[in-house]
Amino acid sequence: MVRDARTGGVRQFASTVMVMAAVFAGLTATSHAQSSLGSGITGAREITPEMRRKIEVYGENWAGRMADESASTTQVEEARDKLLRPLNAPGATLQFRREMYEVIENPLKELIERRDGIERYPHRAVNAIRILQAARTKDGLTLLASHVDPAFDDRIFVRRRAIIGCETIMLDMINSGAASEGAERRAIDRVVRTIGDATISETDAMARRHGLGALAAIGNVDNVNKGDDVIEEIAANARAKLLESFKGCLETLLSADEAPTVDDISAMHAAIIDFRDMFLLMQDDRKQRSIGRELGPLLADALSVPVGHWEHLRSSRDAVAALDGLITDSEALLHTINNRLTSTGDNVTPASDALQAAWSSDRQSEFDRALNAWSGVVSTSPYQR
Repeated sequence: MVRDARTGGVRQFASTVMVMAAVFAGLTATSHAQSSLGSGITGAREITPEMRRKIEVYGENWAGRMADESASTTQVEEARDKLLRPLNAPGATLQFRREMYEVIENPLKELIERRDGIERYPHRAVNAIRILQAARTKDGLTLLASHVDPAFDDRIFVRRRAIIGCETIMLDMINSGAASEGAERRAIDRVVRTIGDATISETDAMARRHGLGALAAIGNVDNVNKGDDVIEEIAANARAKLLESFKGCLETLLSADEAPTVDDISAMHAAIIDFRDMFLLMQDDRKQRSIGRELGPLLADALSVPVGHWEHLRSSRDAVAALDGLITDSEALLHTINNRLTSTGDNVTPASDALQAAWSSDRQSEFDRALNAWSGVVSTSPYQR
């Protein structure tokens, strides 16, 4: 009896182990199916019905987990990463990304539009934008562009992330050659206008900085992709919108009763650095002179930022440092442009660091004299006010 009992126990134990192994294998297979899409799918240039089914299962599963209201922040981010991984996989094709986008568009659109109660940071919306950015499709670009304007979306974190997403998608379209297609080209031009207009009315300095930066990035693409007529037109349109938006932002800043914040100053400084890089990279003399004629007066306006709030700004160490950077780079670029556009002796300009020296040593009268001199220079030919 003892032996039979032991044998029975061994048999029962073995049976239990076999059942558990089978269950575990099933769970592992299910988990694997839900957690990965192989390179055979992500790199496919033609999506078969079987591939489409797997993409649907995968996308719906992880998008659903992101939307689950009971999901923790960690679980939402895990689902986000599962969706990002195949979209960012080496060799992921446009055909695959479009297929995945069709699966996840509606649930992620709902997440972006969902208001998370009184939550200060729209966690799900921002992460949904990151996924649509990674998909890099024309339709995704249009969707994200609808969230860059403060008149239509009052969540600053959503606007910031949507602008970054738009920039990424537009650059991908240009660098991949997709921008040569009519629909993609029109989408880029439309989004450039949207971002430019939204940037002028933007109340958040960081979103303003992202908007100007996105326009500068698109406006600079013809310096990399030379000889492509479509890309040159896209870049020219973006540069024109960048100049218009920068001017609008400056006018808002200079007409305000209150002093600019450090973030305001930093946003304008970042744009000036973008202008500097764009101007110096240009090898086309005609383009360089054209942007220089318009940019010169705007730089003189940027240099006047501290004039109406001198004492207030001087009282803040951070503001002093921020303005030191803006003044230094604006003054240097203005000298570079003026030297490029004019011949020696055509006009009389202040010393190369007159404004920066006056600001750093707190000599407002000297600053005003140098600024007035520059204002006179950029008010005459060849500059365009």
